Amino acid sequence: METNPAAHLKPLGMGQIIDRAVRLYRQNFVQYVGIVALAQIPMLIFSATFPLFTLGMESAALDMQIESFLGLGVLSMVSVLVGAVLTQVAAAAMTQAIGDTYLGRPTTIIEAFSRIGSAWWQLLVAFILLFVLSIVLFIWTLIPCVGWLTGPGIMIFGAVVAVPLIVPVVVLERGSGVDAIGRAWQLARRRFWWLLGFMLLLSLLSQIIVTGPSLLASSLVLPLLDSDLGLIAQNVVQSVSSVLLNILYLPLYTACVALLYFDIRVRTEGLDLALLAASRAEPAGEEEKTAVSPPTLTAHLTNVPAPPQSLTPTRDEWINFIAISVGLVVLYILLVGLFMLLVFGGLALLS
Repeated sequence: METNPAAHLKPLGMGQIIDRAVRLYRQNFVQYVGIVALAQIPMLIFSATFPLFTLGMESAALDMQIESFLGLGVLSMVSVLVGAVLTQVAAAAMTQAIGDTYLGRPTTIIEAFSRIGSAWWQLLVAFILLFVLSIVLFIWTLIPCVGWLTGPGIMIFGAVVAVPLIVPVVVLERGSGVDAIGRAWQLARRRFWWLLGFMLLLSLLSQIIVTGPSLLASSLVLPLLDSDLGLIAQNVVQSVSSVLLNILYLPLYTACVALLYFDIRVRTEGLDLALLAASRAEPAGEEEKTAVSPPTLTAHLTNVPAPPQSLTPTRDEWINFIAISVGLVVLYILLVGLFMLLVFGGLALLS
């Protein structure tokens, strides 16, 4: 890769972002997969062993003491919390490693974890606040007319576009968990429909690469075993395969989101021009690995311009939210209609 980080920062299309993310992934495969695997190994072990605790539970449900159910419930809650923390640590370390590599500062697995500092904690705070915010938005969707028309659109756009941008905001800009939510929303709204389409494409890839194969693997196990053990084996295979496939897919997804973050800042904040000016202003030493020194590079990443507008949605954005909500209803009707058409068509052929 070239030494000047400004050389990589330019407006990119969807295909170019995915192409660069794939190249980063291929060139740093061991490092990126190692970062995610290091954080996900505990969840992999848990996914392989937890279903065993439920072996025979269905047949012996009447004989089990209430303490056993409570113990399994507590264990499940703890696993969810631990999984959330490990996911944030992996996402933070991956974003740090991808950002460093893309800007000409390759880093090791250990350095990626050490450089994130308290970013994982800020991410956890942000997502706790998002959980509270999602409850508020859900209540908003229950309001007749206004909530029905705008609520689903706000939730879909926020979850698909704004939420993934919180990770690079916290990690690369060193923002707090509270401020990161507003900053991610400001970045997401600058290319509303383009960003929504791109993130939906990544979501579709996730279903194809992770969800589909894990469901297929689990379905192949069930007919091979008896009913009780087969159900346990199916849960184990589905959980383990999902974690393993996520270890392989998460680096690619994170790379796409990180490059998308840089693309937004290049298009709307002139980040490429700022780094180019900094590279020309700094004298290049013989042993210097980058055209911009790490302190200067960090300063430009954390130097966030003032938001051009308030966090309140504009008139056009309210219209966009309505369009998403209506489009979701239309899509649901079309899918139900297609399903019913297939069912009645099949029945007609059988008769």
